[in-house]
Amino acid sequence: MHIADGILNAKVVIGADLIAAAPLIYSVYKITYKELPKTALMSTLFFVASFIHVPLGPTSIHLVLNGILGIILGIHSISAIFVALLLQFLLFGYGGLTTLGLNTLNMFAGAVAAYYIYRGTKLSAFLSGFLAVFVSATFLSLSLALSGKKFLEVAYASFIAHFPLMIIEGIVTMFIVEYLKKLWGHIK
Repeated sequence: MHIADGILNAKVVIGADLIAAAPLIYSVYKITYKELPKTALMSTLFFVASFIHVPLGPTSIHLVLNGILGIILGIHSISAIFVALLLQFLLFGYGGLTTLGLNTLNMFAGAVAAYYIYRGTKLSAFLSGFLAVFVSATFLSLSLALSGKKFLEVAYASFIAHFPLMIIEGIVTMFIVEYLKKLWGHIK
């Protein structure tokens, strides 16, 4: 779900960048020293998860794990996502610098959904992972669709291509949450 520079309509990119700035600034301002190691660890997980790309139609899919970030970090998931996406751009050329806010917003929207869906059960953990990717894929498709009619087919195909990932993310999130509950006793 990395959109590169120069592809989308400038109004869409600037608008998303501005929207993403508000929760990012809030998170950076509110994060405590105690929360920094956990946020850094989750940022690393998000960073590494995207290295296994599976080609699917005109796009490719990879693990996202923004659902688990949302469950564990809440609002601070935006900081973890932002740092990971910035490093992916700087080190590997994924995404873009002008679209960093848009890509962060797309992933953060899914993380927020997961945060509010998770209720301590296996089913809510699965739904958190599933719907985190669903929401992020919806935001990605909306970003494409708002940039012009020439992107409508790609927006539709990209959303459909992410459907198998939604199921995989739901299962992976459920297993990660259950494992962490055994380690920590609870999550949230």
